[in-house]
Amino acid sequence: GSRTLTTTHRRKDGTLFPVEVSVRQFVFDGELYSVSFARDITERVNAEQEKARLESRMLQAQKLESLGMLAGGIAHDFNNLLMVILGNLQMTLGELPESAGQVPMLRDAEGAAKQAADLCRQLLIYAGRGNSKIEPTDLGRLLREQAQMLEVSASKSTRLLLNLAEDLPQINADVSQLRQVFMNLIL
Repeated sequence: GSRTLTTTHRRKDGTLFPVEVSVRQFVFDGELYSVSFARDITERVNAEQEKARLESRMLQAQKLESLGMLAGGIAHDFNNLLMVILGNLQMTLGELPESAGQVPMLRDAEGAAKQAADLCRQLLIYAGRGNSKIEPTDLGRLLREQAQMLEVSASKSTRLLLNLAEDLPQINADVSQLRQVFMNLIL
């Protein structure tokens, strides 16, 4: 019979390498003989490892693509719901006098809904289903507007102090992406 096994051998320089050993026994002139062949399978092992690594990366890429498609679909549907909310808020604000007590709360809700719509737009851009909106932006104003949300997002032991120059020129940027950068920096 014959047997094949994989083992590790050591070279003269001390390095280890994988070896496939095939052993076969046979009878010749009434005596039992064993013949064995040892083959260095380093290249085959490396190729199998590379194949497994590439398959893993491909599976990961497929998962990310599926996740992006799912996120894009959810963002699209959620954005449609936000447009209804924003529309109703704006109609209600249009019917109320500025002096009405509910106006500040409705304006806060409108601002939050607009920020949520920006997040949806970012998800759509990430999923390849939206476009970046580049516009002239005042970074100081943007940070002041977002300061309360940033402070709430930071840990309780953190205090947010803004020291912003007033005379900075505007930049061309995607406001929603900048808001996300600020949030990531705080977190």
